[in-house]
Amino acid sequence: MQYSHSKLIINLNNIKNNLNIIKKFSKTTICPVIKANAYGLGDVQIAKFLKKNKCKDFWVANISEALKITKKVSNINIYVANGLNKNEEQIFFKNKFIPILNTYEQFRKWTNFLNKKKFFNKLAIQVDTGMCRSGMQDEEILKIYNERSIIKKFKEVIIYTHLASAD
Repeated sequence: MQYSHSKLIINLNNIKNNLNIIKKFSKTTICPVIKANAYGLGDVQIAKFLKKNKCKDFWVANISEALKITKKVSNINIYVANGLNKNEEQIFFKNKFIPILNTYEQFRKWTNFLNKKKFFNKLAIQVDTGMCRSGMQDEEILKIYNERSIIKKFKEVIIYTHLASAD
C-alpha cells in the first residue's frame, strides 16, 4: 500500500499578495469566502489574518460557521450563504449576520422581521444565473421588484450570484 506524502503549506504572505492584487483591480468591497473551515486552511486563522489586512466582510456557508468565527474575530460583517432557516431571524439579528436570501419566502420572512425592528442596514439577495444550486428565479425577483418600496428602506443592497461558467 502506498501512502501519500503530500503536504499543504499555508503561506499567509501569498494570501496577502493575492488580496492586494484583487484590491488593486477592484474598487468595491472584498468579501473572502471562508466557508468549510476556509477550505481546510483554518477559518478563524484566515479571518484574523485578513482582518489585519483590512478585510471586514466575510462569506460563510451557514450560521454555525458564522457563530464559530465571531467568537474569535469581532467587528466584522458575515454573510451567510444558506440564508434563513426556520426561526433563525433573532440569531441573525442579535449577531448582526447578513443572510444571503435565496428564496422569496426568505426575503419576506427577513424583511418582515426587520420591519418590526425598524432596522434596515444591509440586504443580500442571491440570484440563480444558471448554477442551479440556490438563488432566486426570475419570477421571485419580479415579486421583489414589485415590492421595491421595502428594498428602498435599506442602506445597502447586495445582489449576488454564482456563475455557472467563467466564459
